[in-house]
Amino acid sequence: MAPTKRKAVSLETKSNILQDSRRGFKVSALVKKYELAQSTISTILKAGSTALLKAGTSGHADERKRVREPLYADVEEALYQWFLSIRAQNVPISGPILATKVKNLAFLLGRPNFEPGGGWIQRFKERHGIVYKNVVGEAASLDSEAKQQWLQTNLPVLMERFSARDIYNCDETALFF
Repeated sequence: MAPTKRKAVSLETKSNILQDSRRGFKVSALVKKYELAQSTISTILKAGSTALLKAGTSGHADERKRVREPLYADVEEALYQWFLSIRAQNVPISGPILATKVKNLAFLLGRPNFEPGGGWIQRFKERHGIVYKNVVGEAASLDSEAKQQWLQTNLPVLMERFSARDIYNCDETALFF
C-alpha cells in the first residue's frame, strides 16, 4: 500500500478544530468534518489553546501552517510597534529603512551583535503581513468612507451622461497636442 501524503494543517483550521471541540464535537465527528487522521486531531486538541492563541496573533492565520517564536522577540516587537506608528502617519518605509531601524533598536535593547540580513527582513515582513504599496497623489489623505459614499451616489449620475468610449483615466498623464 502506498504511503499517504502528509497534510499540513493551517492555523485557521487548527483554531476551528479547537472551537468545534469546545462546542461539544466528539473526536470522531471532527475526523469526518476535517478529513484528518484521528491522531492529528488528538495532537491538535492536546496542544490546546497555544494554536488558538498563535492563530489569533498571526497576521495570516489562514496561510500559515505553524508559528515559530522569533529568536529576538523583543527586537521584533519593538520594530513592529515602530513600523505601526510610522505607517499610521502615511510615511513610506522601505526594506533598507527597516534594516537600519532594527539595528538601532537591537542596540538599544542590549543586543549589539544582532545583524539582520535580507532574509530576516523578508521573513519579518511576511510574519506581519507588511506589503509595500505606493500611495499615489493625495490618496493617503482621502477619507475612504467619504470616497465610497461619493462613488455610490455621485459617480453613477455622472456616468449616465457619457458613453463608455468617452470615459478616460488620465491621472498623472499629460496630453500633448
